[in-house]
Amino acid sequence: MKRCPMTFEILLEYCEGALKATTKERVRRHLETGCVYCERQLAWIQRVLSAFQRENPPIPAHVLAPARTLYLDRYVRPESSSPLVQWARLLFDSRTQYTPAFARGEQEPSRHQIYRTDGYEIEIWQEMLPQGECYLIGQVLPRRDHANVIPKEIILSNSAGHTLRITPVASEFHLPSVPAGHYQVQVSLPGVDIRLSEVAVGL
Repeated sequence: MKRCPMTFEILLEYCEGALKATTKERVRRHLETGCVYCERQLAWIQRVLSAFQRENPPIPAHVLAPARTLYLDRYVRPESSSPLVQWARLLFDSRTQYTPAFARGEQEPSRHQIYRTDGYEIEIWQEMLPQGECYLIGQVLPRRDHANVIPKEIILSNSAGHTLRITPVASEFHLPSVPAGHYQVQVSLPGVDIRLSEVAVGL
């Protein structure tokens, strides 16, 4: 199942009018091709942005401070002292993303997660299978040149000792049958290993 390489971040900046003219034109031309994936993402972003414009009460400092601390403790990992290892932080999760009640659509049987390091974004799609496992599809996108990267190896492991290891042959990698659980994910690229902690699969 081929996924569009256009990132969620670029579509968000397109909606907010924050892109440079050349990038904005590239996105506009891409949308004119009728990309179904981007149309769905764009509709969701526009719906949420519109909702926030209508309903955006100020958050008291005494509420925001502990929430920010909790986020930093849970998701932001310090960079390893070794230049060969980078920890990725969760940037977006369609299952837990806040959406006002009047902006919600039907619950989808899939999940989209975006993780980020200084140099890369890793997108992961989960599609539930009838037997309770998940079909995982992912890709690694450099944040600066937007060219696809072919990982050397993908390793998933959980606390029960269950390990899945694949060697992708294309920029998009597939794990067709992953049991539900929390996984540590290692994405090996030329010259750098990216690690994702506590990736929730099928939960």
